[in-house]
Order: sequence, then structure tokens, then C-alpha cells
Amino acid sequence: MDRNLKKDHSQDLAPSGDFDRPDRVASKKLATTVYITEEQQQLLKELNRRTRVPIAEFVREGIDLVLERHRALLPGQLDLMNLKS
Repeated sequence: MDRNLKKDHSQDLAPSGDFDRPDRVASKKLATTVYITEEQQQLLKELNRRTRVPIAEFVREGIDLVLERHRALLPGQLDLMNLKS
């Protein structure tokens, strides 16, 4: 296959959750290494096969879920509902 004919996927929108997250669509994605179990890999591959959603998108979605669950432990703006004077 001619290398010049290869499609550049770097600007493609992911086919899941990113549509309602414009901040994430535009953000630069960094490469990292994550060790997963063989079962996790097999299940992710099956999800990818059935949905055509890239495995990396499922990993990013999982990270978002963990960050949301532990948001109170992260630095950021104070929640006005939690301010008590």
C-alpha cells in the first residue's frame, strides 16, 4: 500500500462520548502504557469488534469515570454548595 494514500486519522472524531464533550475532542491526546489483564483485553477487543469504537476511547471513558468518582479529591474550583460560613 502506498504510504501517501494512508488516511490521517489524527483529526477524526471518536464515535462515542466525545460528541457531548467539545473540550475533550479538541484536546491533545498523549500516549501512555497501561497494563491490563488478558480478560480485559479480550473483552475490549470484542467491544471494539461489535461497536467499531476504538479501544483507546473505552480506556479514556473509563479514566473519566474514575476521575468523576474521585473529583472531590482533585484540585479545582470550590463547589458553592459545599461552602459553609
